[in-house]
Amino acid sequence: MKTLFTFMLSLLTASLLLAQTANVQVIHNSPTPGTSSGPVVDIYVNGGLLPQLTAVPFRAATSFLPVPAGVALNIEVKVNPSTAGDPAVFTLNLPGLANGGNYQIMAAGVVGDPQKPFNLYVNSTAQLNAPASTTSFNVFHGSPDAPNVDVNARLVGNLVSNLAFGSFSNYLPVPSELYYVDVLGAGSPSIVQTYETDLSAFDGLSATVFASGYLGGNPAFGLFAVVNTPIGVVVAELPARPVARVQVIHNSLNPTVDVWANQTLLYDNLEYQTAEPFAWVDANTPINFGIALANSTSASQAIFNSTQTLLNGGSYYVVAAGEVGNMSTPFNLFIKDGARESASATDKVDFMVFHGVTDASNVAVDVRLPFENNALLLSNLGYGNFTNYISVDPEFYDLSVNPTGTNNWVTFVEADLEGADGLAFIALATGKLGSTANPFDIMVVLPNGASVILPANALANIIHNSPIEAAGTVDIFINGQVNIEDFNFREATGLLFVPARVPLDFAIGAANTPIGSAFGTFNDVVFDAGKIYTVYAIGDNSPSAPFTLSLSDAGRFFTANGPLDLRAHHGSTTAPAVDVLAGSTPLFTNLAYGDFSTWESVPTANYELSITPAGQSTVVAKFGAPLGTINNAVIEVFASGYLSPTGTQPAFGLFAAFANGDVVELPLISNTADVAGLEELALYPNPAYNQTKVTFTNTASSPVSIAVLDYMGRIYQVHNVSETGKTEF
Repeated sequence: MKTLFTFMLSLLTASLLLAQTANVQVIHNSPTPGTSSGPVVDIYVNGGLLPQLTAVPFRAATSFLPVPAGVALNIEVKVNPSTAGDPAVFTLNLPGLANGGNYQIMAAGVVGDPQKPFNLYVNSTAQLNAPASTTSFNVFHGSPDAPNVDVNARLVGNLVSNLAFGSFSNYLPVPSELYYVDVLGAGSPSIVQTYETDLSAFDGLSATVFASGYLGGNPAFGLFAVVNTPIGVVVAELPARPVARVQVIHNSLNPTVDVWANQTLLYDNLEYQTAEPFAWVDANTPINFGIALANSTSASQAIFNSTQTLLNGGSYYVVAAGEVGNMSTPFNLFIKDGARESASATDKVDFMVFHGVTDASNVAVDVRLPFENNALLLSNLGYGNFTNYISVDPEFYDLSVNPTGTNNWVTFVEADLEGADGLAFIALATGKLGSTANPFDIMVVLPNGASVILPANALANIIHNSPIEAAGTVDIFINGQVNIEDFNFREATGLLFVPARVPLDFAIGAANTPIGSAFGTFNDVVFDAGKIYTVYAIGDNSPSAPFTLSLSDAGRFFTANGPLDLRAHHGSTTAPAVDVLAGSTPLFTNLAYGDFSTWESVPTANYELSITPAGQSTVVAKFGAPLGTINNAVIEVFASGYLSPTGTQPAFGLFAAFANGDVVELPLISNTADVAGLEELALYPNPAYNQTKVTFTNTASSPVSIAVLDYMGRIYQVHNVSETGKTEF
């Protein structure tokens, strides 16, 4: 009974051992030097020859075959045809394999080669499948004369580093897509060869890519993929295909076009100021880029041809610019290598700039950050030229474009790069300076082909100089929305961006009141791109001074000629036309209510500004202008208030507004009363129609002459007073 039990236990143990299996795949990658192939071999396992291991040719693979697990395996490789008694070319003894394990055995090296002898290399972590939507692959280096290699995938990055002969890489799951895989010497930037690897049909499967053959002999070097599919194993040579990346951008005012690359239609019906995503094109071989009118059917219909040889691994912008038939700036394709589809650092934004405006062909441009001390972002960019990449933080930027060496702004634009970390793009100067239909603009083209015209703007400094609601504040509505809140009398916004080329509706009313209560509305105000405006709110809604906007497009951001640039604006509703003198030198003359003066450049100094009626020498007020410590400033000097205020009316004064929004009241040195030795000077009613009464107290020790002027600045009456004390006339 005991013997029977022992026998049955032995049978059960043997049965369990036989049920334990591992999966093994064999790949033959051992060449025969000087031939186009390698030996055909038979592979014996523990002395037995399976049909699947008989007559295995070079660069062939078996499917994963079940073999006993937990027992030692003797593997012999013999030249086909063979028998069990024939000598083996190579023998490998494996310890017991893990139950359920997956193994790859790669035959590599050369029989009889002392440097890279024949060997069987075992991968004990082989995979039969991959996660959904991916293909898992590993790489085996089996080229006897190739050095250690790196393997990169275009647009992905490094896949394998410093892989030595006879080594497997780890598995890497990647989306099941088309890839271009570069093989490079380890640590070298030079591409040995590029291979097209289409994994789109192998979703959820595993693959082994193996390097095979000789770099400098036969069989020739190549990459092969072993893919394990549900219906069997597939071995395919990956086609060598040197490629470059190209993005074509249409920046010519010519019509919609087709773009041909040799005989292949690369882009169909490409419109002006549009682009397509980056595309793969053949490299290391001449390519004829043909530009044809839209709806062409053949490359032979091209109206412009340019043959280019692009480098393998390169990435290029191809910009169509210029005008057909223009001898000065003819139509052409401008090509720039080094194009990027992502930034060089994940926390930066990289961009390149191209100048493509034909009627600015003789004008190099600068791009500045106007509110960052006019910091220069790029300079002296001429027509048809590209910059190198500029790397910036992903923030919001105000930009200005001006001809190199001038402050004649072409346009101001906003670039909102917040949240664009890692983005790369090209910005193009597009359109024409002299066109309203296609004005000068900055166009951004993204790698996916999307094109965006950056908003064109003007600069405006808005100054509240209306005595309406002087005791309080106002709100300014633009296109129905509150844009400037709690804006005080004699306050300035400083230069700020306002939309250009679009009609804007302004409404101004008391602070915190609805737009329907506005006391001033101004519709369809259009600002020109690139201009600098000063906008004064003036008037008190009296018949002679209705509330209005006084506007100039000749504003300045930076000085033109001197350390200080001054301009005056007359905004005092009751003051006549005046002259403004710096000392005894006329600075601004015949400045009437609502007028802007011209700009004057003056040295840095402390000035006394005298106000006289236009064409007269009588000084009615004198103000200090302490500018001795100020350099490189643009100052708007404005007259404000009433000459003879009553009640809560603001008194006359001079104020200086700076580009940053600071407003400084200039100190009064003297007025008429001070100069003449007058006190308690009063004039009423004011304004007057045909008569008025003047009272004052004369404290002067010498005779005083009092001149009464009309609103035009003409002397109406002169009174000579010699007595001290209170006088009335």
